[in-house]
Amino acid sequence: MRSSLTNRLLVLPTELLDIILSFVDSSSLACLSRVCRTLQLLVEPHLYHTVSLRNNHGDSISSAIERIPARAEFVRELRIHYHDVADETDAPVQLETLSPTIAQLYNLESLLIKGVNDGGPMSLGLYRYMEQSKKFEDLLLEATMPDSQVLRSLRTCTINLSEQGSWELAQLDALFLLPTLQRLTIANARMACFTSFSSAEPRSTDLRELTLITCDIRPSHLRDILSMPKALEHFTTKGSAWRARSVSGDDRASNLDALRMHASSLVTLDLDLFLDDDRPPIQPLAFIDFVALRRLAIELWIIRGHIEQGILPQKALLPRGLEELTLKCAVQHVDLESYYLEPIYRWLQEGALPELKKIVLETTTPIPNVPKAMFRGGHTVGRAFAAVGVDLTMMEEAPGGYVPFECDCCWYRYRNPGWRLAYTNFY
Repeated sequence: MRSSLTNRLLVLPTELLDIILSFVDSSSLACLSRVCRTLQLLVEPHLYHTVSLRNNHGDSISSAIERIPARAEFVRELRIHYHDVADETDAPVQLETLSPTIAQLYNLESLLIKGVNDGGPMSLGLYRYMEQSKKFEDLLLEATMPDSQVLRSLRTCTINLSEQGSWELAQLDALFLLPTLQRLTIANARMACFTSFSSAEPRSTDLRELTLITCDIRPSHLRDILSMPKALEHFTTKGSAWRARSVSGDDRASNLDALRMHASSLVTLDLDLFLDDDRPPIQPLAFIDFVALRRLAIELWIIRGHIEQGILPQKALLPRGLEELTLKCAVQHVDLESYYLEPIYRWLQEGALPELKKIVLETTTPIPNVPKAMFRGGHTVGRAFAAVGVDLTMMEEAPGGYVPFECDCCWYRYRNPGWRLAYTNFY
């Protein structure tokens, strides 16, 4: 019976079989690959397209490629996700032992490396495994060399080596030099120095999107990092490290200045420029020279400056081409409408923001009925903005600010525990 079904299946055109196999789950694909040699050849490009490695599974892909080296060319996506580690016997395979295998994946397009979750004896994470070895660091450095075939197809990379405390990004700073990488996400890292930038050529990479989640990177280091892409289009930074004070300080203007070298190419900016409770925001920040910017998400007081200073910008601080603005509000403020929204409303009336169509108030503390509050000329805030062609809406964040990281069961805190208390002190 099995032979009959197999024969009938193989009668189908190869193109049709490829479409069918693209909808089959990995366990079923593994079973099909063992039916016969013909099916194995058809199935393995789908079976090895996406490889996910969990605890104690790191040698599976290495041994599979060692047996049949041609399998390396099928791998397009590799997820090294060390999940909950209960004890030493369940310790993850060292990343450096996988480096020779990764070097063979010439068609690899997406790489995700995630360390161990909090709790348990291995909670210091993957970073500890790398301290005595430089194989993965050397792999990245080799990938930056002219005419190198290592990681030549890599377009997307997401990396977080430790969930318990920050890990030192300097060891892997060659990530920023990979010439073909287009999307890079780094979580929970700190950077105290550079080790790979001495001979780097500025404006030499294809990086388009950079996301930093709970990373501690000084403005001067950020400037060096941003000097590598030819034209960055999307930049996101979410908070400071949640288990240690940020080393980046509170010089928000310096961070923004570092981004100005891509002012002509940045399309989206999502910024959490954290503040020190000893140094409240004084001056508003200007984004007007970011001429390509279409979507901007920032803390709301960056538009206006510190409430006690009474600073009122006389000219628009936002670029004319801006289409969507998200204002992040940590705590309720009684004068939100008149103090923070009034300058933007005035710029709209003056025609300084002709493309702006949507404003979102993002809050962790409910601010009831802000769009319905009375504004100018007896109109509500919502109606006043609607009259100038802008939809004003509100969106409530989850308390503390969480974002999913690779899988539904791994949620990542990107705001430090003192965040709301620190901002409360300003009001």
